[in-house]
Amino acid sequence: MISFGMRSKIVQYSYQKNYDKLVKDLLANSNGKVFLDIGSGLGFLNPLVEKYKGRYVGLEPREDALQFARDKYNSECFFKGFFPDDLPENISKQMAKDENGGVIVSLTTLDEVPDKDNFLQGIYNLSQRSGKVFIAVRNKNWLLSRNSDVSNEFGDCLEDLSIEQYRQLFLKNKFDIIDIVKAPRPLITSFTINGIKNFVIRIIEKFISVDRAYMIGFMLKKSKN
Repeated sequence: MISFGMRSKIVQYSYQKNYDKLVKDLLANSNGKVFLDIGSGLGFLNPLVEKYKGRYVGLEPREDALQFARDKYNSECFFKGFFPDDLPENISKQMAKDENGGVIVSLTTLDEVPDKDNFLQGIYNLSQRSGKVFIAVRNKNWLLSRNSDVSNEFGDCLEDLSIEQYRQLFLKNKFDIIDIVKAPRPLITSFTINGIKNFVIRIIEKFISVDRAYMIGFMLKKSKN
C-alpha cells in the first residue's frame, strides 16, 4: 500500500502538470493578482500561483487537508472554513482593492455545496467585472454516468448536475459563461487498482466531447445586467 505522503506527491505532480496552463492563463499579466482557491484541499495550486506571480489564498473546511497544506506551503496563505461565511474579512478587502480584478477558482466544490445559490452569490459579491472565475464540477452526463446520489463527507446528500443545469444556475446568479471546457484532472492518483482504473478513464476522456467528460470547467465573468 502506498503511504499518504507518497500518494500526495503523486497527486501533487499530476495536479501541477495538468493545471499549469490554466493557472498561467488566469494569472496572465497578474502583477500580484489575488488568487482565491475555494475548497483548496491539500493546496496543490499554491506553488503554481506563486510561479506565475499571483497572491495565493486557500479556504478549506477539512482540518486534515488544511494542516497538510499549512505544513507543506506558506501557512499564512490558508484559512479554515466554508465559503462564503468563513472567508476572512481582510481577504475580501484585498480582492476589492485588486486593480487586476483578482481570480476565483473552485474545483469540485460547487457540486458538493447544498446551497449553490448562496455559494455563487458569495462569488458574485466578491468578484469584479474585470476579474476571472473558473469553476470545475462533476458532470451528471459523463461517459460512465452514475445514476445514484452521493454524499459528501459532511453528510449532505448531493446530486450531480448536467451542463445545461449548471448553465442555467450560473445565468440565474448573474454570470456570463465565457467558455466550457474539459476541466484538468490529475492523470495519476495512485498505483492501486482504483488508481489504474482512473488512469484509463482519463486517457479515454481525452478523446470524447466536453459534454461527456467527467469534470467540466466553466470560465465565468460577472454579467453586465
